[in-house]
This record gives sequence, structure tokens and C-alpha cells, in this order.
Amino acid sequence: MCGETPSITEPRDAPRPAASAEVRRLSAVALRDLLATAAASGVRIPPLIDVREPHEWQAGHLQGALHIPLGELPQRLGEIPRDAAPIFMCRSGGRSMAACQIALRANIAVPSNLEGGLLAWAREVDPTLRVL
Repeated sequence: MCGETPSITEPRDAPRPAASAEVRRLSAVALRDLLATAAASGVRIPPLIDVREPHEWQAGHLQGALHIPLGELPQRLGEIPRDAAPIFMCRSGGRSMAACQIALRANIAVPSNLEGGLLAWAREVDPTLRVL
């Protein structure tokens, strides 16, 4: 907006990054079914990675999930096997989508995002889960 040939000529929001085609999207019901099928067939359950803050995690989380707050994820990527197809989750799905993008950049295969986050899980699968 300054100078003789400005590159910005009007105020506008920065474009939101598009979800990558390489990120798998899972509804709460689809995740419930995936976990039940894996448990019934003895198949390895993909790692569940909860990227919420500690106080959110302490309020309630899915059994078996690994807690790695989003801000710590770049330093803790080594805890996630590269071929594990992890499922990232947060409160509503935004932070977990960011975690999926971080995982893709680190060459972690086919990360999944819990669409709607744990709010969707509490609404559609387990109303007893406390989500802050």
C-alpha cells in the first residue's frame, strides 16, 4: 500500500492453507469404527496423537492417545513411526490439521485428521468425554 507500485492494493485476509490431498479426514464415527475393527481383528491401531494443551488433555482424552502439544510436535516427531499413519486430534480440528501438515513435511506417511476434533467425538460417539 506504499510506494509507486504497491503489491498490496487493498486490505484482505491471508488465504487459508488448503488441506492437503495427502491428509486423510476421519469423522468421529469413522474413527470409532476404525478403532473397533482394529481391536476386533488384532490389527495394530494407528497412533492417536492429541495435540491439545496440557490442561485440555487433563480434562479428558481418548484412551491410548499420545499427548504431544502442537508447539512441541516439531521436536517430538521422532516419537511417531514414519510409516504409522497417525491420527491427529485436537478440540475442533484446526490444530490437528496443522499437525498433519507438519507430519507431511517430516515425511510421515498418510496422517489423518479427526474432523471436528474431540468436540465431534463427544457429540457423536462418547458424550461422557469432557472437552475443554
